[in-house]
Amino acid sequence: MKSFKSVILAFASMTTLLAAAEPPAKLTNFFDANKEVRGEIVKVDMPGEFMEYRALLAKAEAKDPEWFKKHQEKAGAETLLLPYDAKLGFSKEDHEKYSKLYDQRKFKRVEGGEVSLMLTENSDGEWTINVFAKRKGVTTPFSALSYIAKDDSFKSMNGTLVKIDDIKSPKNSVYGEWNGHEWRYFKDGSMVKTKENLALGRTGDKRYGILVHSLQEVSSRGSLLADNLIIIRFVPNKVKK
Repeated sequence: MKSFKSVILAFASMTTLLAAAEPPAKLTNFFDANKEVRGEIVKVDMPGEFMEYRALLAKAEAKDPEWFKKHQEKAGAETLLLPYDAKLGFSKEDHEKYSKLYDQRKFKRVEGGEVSLMLTENSDGEWTINVFAKRKGVTTPFSALSYIAKDDSFKSMNGTLVKIDDIKSPKNSVYGEWNGHEWRYFKDGSMVKTKENLALGRTGDKRYGILVHSLQEVSSRGSLLADNLIIIRFVPNKVKK
């Protein structure tokens, strides 16, 4: 039986020979159509000692949630690095150490996380960022998403992910400096609230591409039913001038 990857590669070769549609610029800023590129599934790796400070911050939040929320807003939602305040529960010297530890965060490949990616056109003129895992049993949701160029959206099993504001993350964000595009599906159902996001961008130095998918489902009673996040770092094509 042919593998999923071999079927996709065969189809890509066929569409290359035929008069394939022009690939959408929003995706070809990162991928060349029908060209396989290297990537890896990663997670943000924080120094162990940094998590001790996170525990202190959790105590500060529990003690005064309203103040903590306003203080977090000063830093921005994208960062775990909060400005100094005595109410955080540690000294200025410890805050400096906390800041230095945060700067040591890095992307680390997860076990079995080696993948390849390929942008291909579907038979109906939609486009898919296919992700092929090197290790058996490793799956990702990306190959089930189709990009529809005419309305700049992605189609998933849940519904349509619509374009939202572009990403312009600063250096102190959790993922570091990166810029790109983001799409979102949201449904506040009577039984389940569902939020699905897809983001595609480049690191600030333009060396790597970043592909992120997240899915959250919360029951009407507030129970977390799903909280999935997958980050892929890959080798993008050259920046088009």
